[in-house]
Amino acid sequence: MLRRIFILISFVSLVGTARANDVYIYELLKEPGYAQTWKRLLKSERKVPGWLSDENRFVANPEKKQSVGSTQYSISVVAKQHATNEGVAAILFTEDGQKAWAMIVEEGRKPRYLGAPSKEQIDLLDKALDE
Repeated sequence: MLRRIFILISFVSLVGTARANDVYIYELLKEPGYAQTWKRLLKSERKVPGWLSDENRFVANPEKKQSVGSTQYSISVVAKQHATNEGVAAILFTEDGQKAWAMIVEEGRKPRYLGAPSKEQIDLLDKALDE
């Protein structure tokens, strides 16, 4: 019985550690490379929703890592704060933060892709929003 309790405590500790190591887009955007790439992506598009261009107006899930071929990506899913059913976006960065793409889905509008993603990148963005 004591051994089971010890195993349970060890497992809970590991789960807590994994959560503590989660990386969110807010942290990525503090890094100059990611921040510059993000600003460049948003400026290259017309009529980007205000909630997406202001990190204080969205909530985010932890990033996930995904590879396509030899390219490693960081994928973040964000949603409009206080109205998550009105707007969500998946954001895809290359591992070095030098390139970015996004998919925006807002209530009553067609999905929009920012940054002209490839077919493989679109599949990653779609999959991220489906999860």
